[in-house]
Amino acid sequence: MDILAIFLVQFALSFVVYGLMWKWFLASYYRSRPVEQGLTILLLPHLWHHIGLTTLVPTVVAKTMPGEFAVPVSIGDVVIIVLALASLGMLRYRARGAAALIWAFSIVGSLYMIYTGILWVRFKIWDHLAAHWYVGTFYIPLLVTSHILIICILLARGAELGVYPNKGT
Repeated sequence: MDILAIFLVQFALSFVVYGLMWKWFLASYYRSRPVEQGLTILLLPHLWHHIGLTTLVPTVVAKTMPGEFAVPVSIGDVVIIVLALASLGMLRYRARGAAALIWAFSIVGSLYMIYTGILWVRFKIWDHLAAHWYVGTFYIPLLVTSHILIICILLARGAELGVYPNKGT
């Protein structure tokens, strides 16, 4: 089996596992809880986006890792962490505008995932991963699944986020 086939099998199986975890265990939990709790849990994995900075570390990835991939990934990961932290802060303090910021996070994060996916294919990143292999096969599917679920929750229950009393009055 070649390296790309192994990568794709692991990548796909991670999506299957995350999907089954959602269906069998988490979906009913999310439906029975305040929307803030569900979104908070789904935002948490994005706080580890700093793992993407390891694409700049030659002892973690192959020395052949293209800078045209590593640099945009590192910058994008920092942007996503900032948006995730801001979203979590707004949820935590039930701030007005939390829904809008989480939507922005979801849109920017999803576009970032698409962009990096294009770069993965363009530069055949699976050939340059070395120890970073597990990020691509386990963590990235978690992030994509999380984005999908956040968007689904926002569509179904996002209006619940705007019903906060004005703290200033």
